[in-house]
Amino acid sequence: MNSEAQILRIRSTAAGKNREEVKSLRLIANYRPGTYGETFDSALAAGEASLRALGYDADEVHDAAERFREHDLEVIRRMHAVRDHGVEVLASTSKELREELAELFAEDEQQLAPARAAARVAHAGSPGRNPG
Repeated sequence: MNSEAQILRIRSTAAGKNREEVKSLRLIANYRPGTYGETFDSALAAGEASLRALGYDADEVHDAAERFREHDLEVIRRMHAVRDHGVEVLASTSKELREELAELFAEDEQQLAPARAAARVAHAGSPGRNPG
């Protein structure tokens, strides 16, 4: 096989130090897994760990975190798609995305409410461990 017919396939993992760098890396990688935002991912992991420590169900917490991660990827995709359409389009897209995030939070609140109530009962005698 000659060198022109050979295709080099490389798997890589890349970490961006801010949202703009992560967005650029994800565009280069065509949104494939393996591109991470260090601050975003560590903050999401810390949030998951905190909720589990408060007594929330690990699977429900993980599902909520994944929904948030998917929303964040959608934000990057949609904002990138309108990046050259002017301030008004950027502002209206941003508003739509904030409203969608508020809906996501409301859904998570409803889904996690039973777990929060159970955690309150379980930790009623433990100061500082009672979820809000």
